[in-house]
Amino acid sequence: SVVESLEGSVSVRVMFQGPLDHPTWQGDATVTDAMVHMNGLPKPLEQLNGIIHFTDQAISSDQLTLTLDERPITLAGTITQLATTPRIVCQARLTDTAMALSGTWLTDHVTIESGELTFGASRLRLQGQISRIPTQPSQLALVGTITVADLHKLPWIDLKILDAWQLDGTASVQARLSGSFHDWRRVAVLGAIRANQLAVRGFPLRDVSAEAEQGQEQ
Repeated sequence: SVVESLEGSVSVRVMFQGPLDHPTWQGDATVTDAMVHMNGLPKPLEQLNGIIHFTDQAISSDQLTLTLDERPITLAGTITQLATTPRIVCQARLTDTAMALSGTWLTDHVTIESGELTFGASRLRLQGQISRIPTQPSQLALVGTITVADLHKLPWIDLKILDAWQLDGTASVQARLSGSFHDWRRVAVLGAIRANQLAVRGFPLRDVSAEAEQGQEQ
């Protein structure tokens, strides 16, 4: 199942309709200060608050607030086709970052068919697969445009080392990430950056092109 365990206060209201041998049902759950362990996520969702609507076919919420790895997140989305292959559409917002995803929840991985990550004036599109098994690698491809000054807004990534370079400008980015997202700090990254103009410590650079590689793909 998608949810492995849930701890906290949950108030549930359910209404059943139809014949006893094949009923349909709908309801909602009000969640207060809950902790949820989800299959496929390395850390639990904590301090979960909000209202979740559900039927025999779908789960949805207009707004949930929670923390993940000590960062506050506002989440909205739907999960449909619960009886077959669950389909996911969701939007998440952190302090400086927003993400929208649509995909499919499969037995051993989540397929991200389309997604967009925005932070400041930067926009990245993403596709790929996130493994639900810690020992199996995940694969993500990212394409888009970044404003270099926005990089410090990325969550869970410490890029303070770039502050001393005083980078400024806009660049196009292509990147491929591979590895276990249960230990994302060890994920391998292969990417290319291109820009018509960048500035480093106030010094202008033109026609910048660079490739970056970190770690080894699995």
